[in-house]
Amino acid sequence: MKIWKSNFWILLCSVLVLLNIYSLYQKNEIAEGFNEELNTLKTAYESNFQSLLNRMRIQFDNEGIVIDKETELVPDYDEGKKIKLKELVQNKWMLVLNFSEITCKSCVESEIEKIKEISNEIGSENVLILSSYERNSDLLIFKRLNKLNLPIYNRKGENLGLQIDYSNANVFLLNSASYKTELFFIADKEAPKLSEKYYSTVKRYFE
Repeated sequence: MKIWKSNFWILLCSVLVLLNIYSLYQKNEIAEGFNEELNTLKTAYESNFQSLLNRMRIQFDNEGIVIDKETELVPDYDEGKKIKLKELVQNKWMLVLNFSEITCKSCVESEIEKIKEISNEIGSENVLILSSYERNSDLLIFKRLNKLNLPIYNRKGENLGLQIDYSNANVFLLNSASYKTELFFIADKEAPKLSEKYYSTVKRYFE
């Protein structure tokens, strides 16, 4: 009987020890999982924060830049024709969407939809879409796929003096008197509320 009791207590203690070890193992797994999640969130935050800082820097760098009004542009509807920028900027302000064929496609498409909407409010004559495509046929395909009625003017590699890499579309107001950029904005499809606020501000210039 004494041996049986002794074995019973040994067994019970062993079970309790194993349960404690298992409990500690689970807690460690939870802690490790929690730490991994925190590290993931931290990395995402740092990446997003760095991206935001980079966009802000680009916006500041390109604010108030004087665009060369003599820049020659090729309209999508006539590849053999060249039009100078000053011929297109007739009113006090012109809202310009600017991108190239290397720009994030979904980013441009997102901004095109917003441009369509605002052109109905401020007037299509106050909207200018600039891009840079090597082949005009590719530009026409892009235009057709996005059901865009507004003309697109091909810069043919001309950078307009802007300090950008065209990985993202950019939008700005152009003053017809000074040809300076104003409210320079780097579009971000992941921040639609920011774009809404931007275009809301733009509308005030055309009231």
